[in-house]
Order: sequence, then structure tokens, then C-alpha cells
Amino acid sequence: MTRMRRSSEQTLEYKIEQAEAKVAKTREAHEKAVDELKNCMI
Repeated sequence: MTRMRRSSEQTLEYKIEQAEAKVAKTREAHEKAVDELKNCMI
């Protein structure tokens, strides 16, 4: 299997995409946790 070499610009774009996906996932988990805490306080 051959590895495709990426230019530094492509690598940076890839890292940004991965970071944005991680942020979205973290935000979702945070909102869920906040909702659960709010329900516990009711």
C-alpha cells in the first residue's frame, strides 16, 4: 500500500478539519452533560 504525500497546506487543512470535528464532538458532550445536570437540579 502506498502512502500519499501531502503538501504542508493539505496537512494543515486536514489537521484543521480533524480539530473542528473534535470540537463539535466535545461541544455535544458538554451540552449533554449540562442538560443532565440541569435535570438533576430540578
